[in-house]
Amino acid sequence: MTHNPDQLPTRLLTDGQRDAIHRALLTGLLGSIATKTDKHEFTAARNVKTSIHPGSGLFKNQPQWIMAAELVETTRLYARTCARVQPQWIERAGQHLLKRSYSDPHWNDHSHHVNAYEKVTLFGLVIVPRRSVNYGPIERKVARLVFILNGLIEGRFRTAAPFFKRNQALAAEVRELEARARRRDLSLDAQQLFGFYDARLPSDVFDGPGFEKWFRHAEQHHRHQLQMSLTDLMRDDVPPVDRAAFPSHTVVDGNKFSLHYRFEPTHEHDGVTVDVPLAALAHLRPGAFDWLVPGWLQEKVVSLIRTLPRATRTRLVPAPTIAAEVIRDLRFGEADFLATLADRLGNIVGEVIPRSSFDVSELPPFLRMNICVIDESRRTLASSRDLAELKEKLAGVTRDAFKDLPASPWQRKDVKRWDFGDLPESVSIRKPGITVLAYPALVEDGQRVDLRLLDSPESAARAMRNGMRRLFMQQLSGDFKQLGRSFRGWTIMALHYASLAPSETLRSAILLAVADEALFHDSPTVVRTQAEFADRAALAWKKLLPAANIAVDHAASALASYHSLARLLEQKHPEHHTAAIADVRGQLAQLFPPDFPIATPLAWRPHLARFIKAAEMRIIKLKSWGAAKDSDLMKQIRPFQLQLTDLLARKPTAADDAEVIAFRWMIEELRVSLFAQELKTSVPVSVQRLEKHWMSIR
Repeated sequence: MTHNPDQLPTRLLTDGQRDAIHRALLTGLLGSIATKTDKHEFTAARNVKTSIHPGSGLFKNQPQWIMAAELVETTRLYARTCARVQPQWIERAGQHLLKRSYSDPHWNDHSHHVNAYEKVTLFGLVIVPRRSVNYGPIERKVARLVFILNGLIEGRFRTAAPFFKRNQALAAEVRELEARARRRDLSLDAQQLFGFYDARLPSDVFDGPGFEKWFRHAEQHHRHQLQMSLTDLMRDDVPPVDRAAFPSHTVVDGNKFSLHYRFEPTHEHDGVTVDVPLAALAHLRPGAFDWLVPGWLQEKVVSLIRTLPRATRTRLVPAPTIAAEVIRDLRFGEADFLATLADRLGNIVGEVIPRSSFDVSELPPFLRMNICVIDESRRTLASSRDLAELKEKLAGVTRDAFKDLPASPWQRKDVKRWDFGDLPESVSIRKPGITVLAYPALVEDGQRVDLRLLDSPESAARAMRNGMRRLFMQQLSGDFKQLGRSFRGWTIMALHYASLAPSETLRSAILLAVADEALFHDSPTVVRTQAEFADRAALAWKKLLPAANIAVDHAASALASYHSLARLLEQKHPEHHTAAIADVRGQLAQLFPPDFPIATPLAWRPHLARFIKAAEMRIIKLKSWGAAKDSDLMKQIRPFQLQLTDLLARKPTAADDAEVIAFRWMIEELRVSLFAQELKTSVPVSVQRLEKHWMSIR
């Protein structure tokens, strides 16, 4: 009876015994190993292609690696009497025949060795495709190079050796100097720095553990030699950097702010960044950081000259020479930078150059200070190169910060009389790490008046007007109650107002308008001393009745015009008039909020009825001049409306700016001039005038 060699009674052997037999046989069959490279194809030594014989027990379940007792060629080359083997068996059995190659030597942050990837082959077969190994004992020269470059120069080696921390600090200092001067030529390159360590370290030090062993036993003299100085890190063939031109902090209005530099043109923080505590943001004046830093001032002046209108800049050439001449006369940080620069350049060309002639948006980003607002934990809240944008964005957060101010005599609730002395324009408040200016003001809170510290002179001025008015009304509460009960023509006004809100809302708004008229008609500014308030209140009390008549007349005439226009709008209109009707409805909604008697600025209250009458005449004229002409006229108005809407959406506080207020009401005057010329305007107005006014706002 014959036995098939592939069908030996292996069931009598354990897995461990079978593997031991195969490992023993492998030592004599290394030339007959093969690895699977396709479904039924194996690659044997020297790239020979073979297949497991169909009669083999391994044919149906083919392993990745096999050894064969023989290779027999019939219709094709077959491997017979096969056994499964592992690549690690092959590596152990064929140590003397293996070929090893290494690639990508690199620093290992964990082990502090220099590792490389090892590839192991036998007769052209890849036994180990990629294995990370310690490269130092294999190729000391290369490992030493990587250790010095990556571990010591790049700072990836973690060691307690004193020189190392000192050298890294010096390297960071040089990089900081390069960022400040926006240069890449101050520090020595890695190859030059390699020479420093290579000359001082023994030739057998090529990794972290080897270095630590040497350092522990090295003489103090040799240890000390590893400590660098700035001269070891910096080139001596380039102009030095004036450190004073690139300070680490800047001072604005007595407060010191930290500066950080970055030389990375594609990064959003490229240039110089100033850290501004939230508590200091509100009282920063516009253009507070326009001076940037002395080292970049000349380049900034050159860039600003190039943004001037062509007729002006052609007289300021060459720009670098002009810039150098100008900055010699400038005292850094004093006054408004753009205004000062415009004045100096104007003297050179012999004409007035407005500050607004510079187009700051055209400057490279690094020539505009990046302002980073931080909280008390130094956490970044927001950053921008536009101070106004930051103030607007963080207005609510800034106000919240002012709620936590320390106790102060300038914070009182429910003030009944001006009995707290004179109000200073500002007071200094010490917060952690910064001294901030706060601005005392009377603040109207419903029917009550509080004394508070606010975050900006603008917000204090806005609040002060309303606070003065409410305090005046409290002191004359009996007079105002009597006035409110005796408005002439009240019944008609209330009927005309009925579609807007309850009549008591109208009464309250008119009473506010009365106080506004009495206090501010002749003197629109607020007062900050107790004596001035007493004088203003006494004078206003004498004018209370005439002021009431004026306020009631303005409200009554406006409401009569409103009622007439509202009735006209309710009528049926041709479909092609829809756009004009919709625009008038929108205009009416803007002109008549429920508190219109006080919401309309004091100077424009007498004109409210005329604006409504002009809108009514527009609807009437539609029948004769047609929708096409009306649309053409609206095209002249719409750009200004859109500009104003966009501005107020981006910056709601702009609604209180005097120039913006004037622009808003000049749009109404433009409507009068286009749709009802016979009513005449109160001020000269035209499309060109509004365009010029808008440019001044921008």
